[in-house]
This record gives sequence, C-alpha cells and structure tokens, in this order.
Amino acid sequence: FKEMATHTSPTDVSRTLVKDILKKQDNVVTTDSTAPLSEAFSKILQQHISSVPVFSTGENRYSSFIDVLDITIFVVSLLEKHSGDYEKVKELFSAATCGDIKELQSSNRNWSGNFLDNVHDTDTIKRAMNIMVNMVNIHRLPTFTLTGELFGVLSQSDIIEVIAANIKLFPIANKTVKDLGLGIKEVVSVGRNEPLKNAFQKIKDHTISGIAVVNGNGTFAGSISASDIKVIGENASGLSKLEEPVGGFTQSKKTVTVTPECSIQQVFEKFSKERAHRGFVVDQSSSVVGVITLIDLLELILNYI
Repeated sequence: FKEMATHTSPTDVSRTLVKDILKKQDNVVTTDSTAPLSEAFSKILQQHISSVPVFSTGENRYSSFIDVLDITIFVVSLLEKHSGDYEKVKELFSAATCGDIKELQSSNRNWSGNFLDNVHDTDTIKRAMNIMVNMVNIHRLPTFTLTGELFGVLSQSDIIEVIAANIKLFPIANKTVKDLGLGIKEVVSVGRNEPLKNAFQKIKDHTISGIAVVNGNGTFAGSISASDIKVIGENASGLSKLEEPVGGFTQSKKTVTVTPECSIQQVFEKFSKERAHRGFVVDQSSSVVGVITLIDLLELILNYI
C-alpha cells in the first residue's frame, strides 16, 4: 500500500483515489471460467487469499469473483444433495469448473457481473464504497486502468484502513456503538461442541461470511467464517474434518469484539488493525448481543461524506 496523504475533512477523505491507496499489482491472482474449481481453490489456499477474479472467455472480460463463501455454499449444497456422502462430494468438487460457481451465484445471491468493469484506479473511494454497499456479499472489487488493464483488487478492508486513519475528522468519532444503533443485526451462532459442518450449513443458509461460536451457557467463544472452508484442503480431500468440533478451529483465531460503549473511533481502529470482516458486540456477561460488519461501517461513513 502507498503512504496515505494528509486529509482535512470527511469530504476530503472521500475524494481519495483508488490509485492513492493501492499500488499497481503486477501479479494479481486470477482464474478462468473454464478452469477447474479445484485449481482456483488451490490458488486461494497457496496465496493465503479469500477470492480470485474470474475471466470469462465467452464475455472476454473479468465477469465475477470466486471467493471462500462461494466455495462454502457449493460444498454444503453438494453435501445436502448427496446426503453427506463425502466421497461423492469430493468427486463432484474435483469435476466442477469455475463456471459452475457462477451459476450457483446467480441462483443463490443477488449478483451483477457488470459491476466488475466499473471501478477504475482514478475513481474515488466514495464511488467504490457506494458500489460495495449496493451489492450483496461483495467484499472486493477488481480495479482497472482507463485502458482496461487490470490494476489490482480493492477490498472493503483497504477502505476501512483509510477511514480509520482519519476517523477523528468525522463528527461521530466519539459516539458509541449504542449511540448510533450499530450491531443490532440478528446474531447467527453455533455451539462450540457442534461439528464444523453445522457452522458451514448456517453460513450457507443465511448467506453470510461468518457466525459466532458460543459456549454452552451462551457466552462468546470465538467465530467461524467461510474462510475456514480451507480446512477441507485441495481437491476437498479433507472433508472428514467437517465432523470435528467447531471449538477446535477457533482457538488460534483473532476475533474482534466490542461493547455497546465502545466509541466509533475504537471500532474502526480495531477493524483496521485486524483487517476483520466483522466484529461481535458483547455485553458485560460476555453474551453476544450483536454483530457489526464492514458494510455497516461503510454505510455509516457514507452518511457523513
């Protein structure tokens, strides 16, 4: 990332250009719509990333993304269809193409491939924010030069980092989570002793990227996200791990938590530091009472720029 410029107002922050926060990425990891899904998943695993842009040979352009949520939904859908037959699911996973995922996206999520050629390196982050909040489950946007060359991938976390560095300029910096009514979404959770497959089933059913993990008494114990689907390994050879308890996959993970009394400045700083996709709101008894997503924060900031 580039060194951030000095800003003087929220409006000034909103005028930051994409190219001002992203360096041109010469080796963007991509895939092709005709490529095996297992190949795209291998790239995600090996590069420690969460998604790859997909080039459509038929449309001759980057037409979509494949991300860990797509792969989670695909795997769970296969398990549902084939009654948990891991060998059959492994066989079908190995035979699937990236194009199969695009068909699944069309049937499971509000999706518009046209957005992928809309963001340029000379666009403002405000424009990118508006696109992100108006699309469903769009966490990253491929960005292009005006000549159509792929410039890089802009994530919600990249934008949050810019906002966090300048949050003191915003009039809501000292307002609390409670003051602004953040974190009032229903919290989807799974018990720490339940099998991992139950967590992924809930992620698929609710089409969300992560859920809370709770102890038997309802207190917060961590989180599971779609990124954890990586546990099945290349070619889905580790599907049997889905039978293991959820709690075993949360011990080494950093999860952002906030209280209703946390200031917005504190929230942005936590999200930026951990590059988190969500933060769980916990009360004094450590019970989960809400969840805040990156989209919630982007929507909030758009009201002040």
